[in-house]
Amino acid sequence: MKKDTQQLKSYKVLLIGDSCEDVYSYGSINRKAFEDRPVSSGVSILNVSHIVEKPGMAKNVLKNLSALGHDIDFITNPEIIRKERFVDTDKNNKSILRVDYNDNVKPMVLSELSNIDLSVYDCIVISDYDKGFISEQIISTIISSYDGKIFVDSKKKNLKKYENCIIKINEYENERVEEFPDNYELVITLGSRGARWNNKNFKPAICEKVIDICGAGDTFFASFIICYLHTNDFSTAIKIANQCAASVLKHIGNHYVSITEFNLMLESIA
Repeated sequence: MKKDTQQLKSYKVLLIGDSCEDVYSYGSINRKAFEDRPVSSGVSILNVSHIVEKPGMAKNVLKNLSALGHDIDFITNPEIIRKERFVDTDKNNKSILRVDYNDNVKPMVLSELSNIDLSVYDCIVISDYDKGFISEQIISTIISSYDGKIFVDSKKKNLKKYENCIIKINEYENERVEEFPDNYELVITLGSRGARWNNKNFKPAICEKVIDICGAGDTFFASFIICYLHTNDFSTAIKIANQCAASVLKHIGNHYVSITEFNLMLESIA
């Protein structure tokens, strides 16, 4: 018999990061255009059947944290970054092209932090997609002003400023990092091979059919944070995060794990 698990409490979280709007244009390709003659191959034409818009990057982390029932204060770029994906429904929803608009934004204004009492938060989450919003000055100010847990997901090559943080990056990002902090914890997601922490590999949860990997990293990050706050245990948090990430692979576009699903996962490994 599984032992009882303590009821998941609601945490107060400050989330800071670059965000975007994800746009999915779905359709089929059944003909080509030959405006570029004499090019014999022609250009494929996607006949769009429907368009879906979803929040992306830090906004996706926000949705994942909120779906788990937590109180989130969110600071993000006012400019709109737009990522448009064109998806061929006849080829198992394969993405054939992505177009990015307004991919760089202005840095966060330091005064936004001066008006916030950081001590009221159970943790601070930084979703750093390296689009310009999270500056080194902002990072240094947060690190020096906050005594609690700071969770970071960053695409920066230089992570030196993230001292004493819990950092989550994927395998490709890890290979590109030029400098790490002196003191930190590192969780590396390995895609279909699971995740790694402290030289220990964690097998992925089973997903019989992968529909779309978009947003799985954000779901892993958000669920890892909440489970770690709940258990104070890296191994348990990574196992739960792997399960949550696997659950979103079955859906097209960003998907969010519910409180009920999350609690069932906690009970399954208790």
